[in-house]
Amino acid sequence: MTRIEIFFCHIPHRHADGEFRDHLARACLYCLQLDPLAHVVLAQPDNTPPFVDGVELLRLGSMEHFHNARYGVPAARSSGRPYVVADDDCLPLGRSFLSRALAVAEAHPEYGVLAASDVVAPDGMLSSPGSKEVRDSHAVGGICHVSPSCPRFDFRVDHPAHADGARDAQVRRAGLLEGRMVGVRMNHLGYGFSTAVSGHWYTE
Repeated sequence: MTRIEIFFCHIPHRHADGEFRDHLARACLYCLQLDPLAHVVLAQPDNTPPFVDGVELLRLGSMEHFHNARYGVPAARSSGRPYVVADDDCLPLGRSFLSRALAVAEAHPEYGVLAASDVVAPDGMLSSPGSKEVRDSHAVGGICHVSPSCPRFDFRVDHPAHADGARDAQVRRAGLLEGRMVGVRMNHLGYGFSTAVSGHWYTE
């Protein structure tokens, strides 16, 4: 059985009450580890303590450039093979999550990056044109299946919020699409509790 690398991208919390975010991340990590198709790799910035023990650790450089390296380094490491980049706050839903995602990706080679659909997505996000399995979408995120047809990502942006858009631009310049898989769902447990983007943290 060929396993697929899941790069689980974790940013240690920066907020006083950020330990809550770490607990969410553990649930998402352990769920991915249960999948027999998954080879989970913990991706963290340099000079940060390992989030958990017993998981292969990949350092992605400085905290300031983590949002760039989280796609570039896995692309170089996984050259010629599909891989997954997973945010640390997105919980895959269903026991066959990864096998279903792989089947959809193989059926739609025109898509360079396909993300799971979010059960907390705002109304209308899944109603764009496309097939019954896939919806074309701009700058997807969360849990993303990356095709080996994608270029090696070398974008450089200054803010984490711009990274998905920069990746999307490279994918489309390569003649590929980005989209979401309608029947492959995740729960964005960390919605509103970002450790990367200031102001995206509920304090009330």
